[in-house]
Amino acid sequence: MIKNEYLAALRGTKEFHDLMAQLKKQRPTIPTFNAESDNTEIWKANSNMQRGFDLCLTLLGEKTDE
Repeated sequence: MIKNEYLAALRGTKEFHDLMAQLKKQRPTIPTFNAESDNTEIWKANSNMQRGFDLCLTLLGEKTDE
């Protein structure tokens, strides 16, 4: 849902779509949880980083995997 006319105009450009494609390739990944080595803190940190990244993309009008 785009409420901002500037953002709507920006999203209509090829440059914006190219930038979004580059950004999506850099989306943080979450490692598989490993109970044996207890990577819980890394897992939580990366999960929060991914959520923030997805929020940013959503605010720019992009859909995320979730």
